Amino acid sequence: MQKAESFKSLGTCGEFFYQNNQARVKSLLFQAAEQRQLAKARRLGLDFEKLSQEAQEQALFELVMTSLGYSQYKESFLALAQDLPLVQVNEILKGPESKAKLLGHWAGRLGLLEASSVHECYQKDWAQMRAYRAPLRHLVVVKGRPSNHPLKRLAGLYYHLLGLGNEPWMKVWLRFFFSAEKHLAQEKRPLPKIVHDLDQLFGQAPNEPLAQLESPQSQKIKPQPERLLGASRQRVILINALMPFFLAWSQSRGDRNLERTLFSLFLILPAEGENHKTLAMEARLGLASGRFKKNLSYHQGLIHFYDQLCQPAYPDCLACSLPNMIKNGG
Repeated sequence: MQKAESFKSLGTCGEFFYQNNQARVKSLLFQAAEQRQLAKARRLGLDFEKLSQEAQEQALFELVMTSLGYSQYKESFLALAQDLPLVQVNEILKGPESKAKLLGHWAGRLGLLEASSVHECYQKDWAQMRAYRAPLRHLVVVKGRPSNHPLKRLAGLYYHLLGLGNEPWMKVWLRFFFSAEKHLAQEKRPLPKIVHDLDQLFGQAPNEPLAQLESPQSQKIKPQPERLLGASRQRVILINALMPFFLAWSQSRGDRNLERTLFSLFLILPAEGENHKTLAMEARLGLASGRFKKNLSYHQGLIHFYDQLCQPAYPDCLACSLPNMIKNGG
């Protein structure tokens, strides 16, 4: 794969961009974003007609788990979802000491309960989880910011699932998208209400000790408790797990309203953040000056261009089909 440094200069596509209507480029970016989302939905390979409700919710559970943390944890989190399926998780949630049992299982599998000393505010929870810890099976090496510690993410998911009560998971998220559809139709600025509805689904206990610590082994208390699954991670779960899943589901059922809602969300949701692909394509297209609003569809379109057109064609830029797409409008 070519590194971002290979794409610092303006490409042939960028030259056509300056010579043609910018609206064409904007339209192409959205079309590319749309194709990327359709491809994500197809890659799930879910035949909803043949899957039971339990199997559909398990598929969604696995997708959410893989979106829960850093990419380096993806395979281990997926293994957790397969080791202890959602139907078993729900049985644990109905019983006593569900938090200790579920987090003890998950954290034990990942090797996150080996420390013998934690902050005094977390000692009780720590001892209870260690009492229920499962044998190590999917060791993770913890890296990155303390707020992204895998145990914090898993605790956030525990509270999300606990908050659903006995209601089917898919029903909860379908209601969220139905509410988003109403906000999109009725509000001049629908995004704040959609973000609020999303945040309401990721509550946590007000006295959760893990939210007060930098990390499980930290000896310092934070000035303000943090969200175990904050706005940024909620958006990642929505974009990378929930939206592809329900796009595939809506297409299998011919639900055009839900499909339109999902594509409308692509136009208003903030981007996930820059990466080497988006930066590379901005340089190639000459978009670094911020000509377009950097929302989700903008970044997803750039990534699709990079993956499907620019990266495979480099360094033979003239062989790329993107300049003609820009020139001809499609």
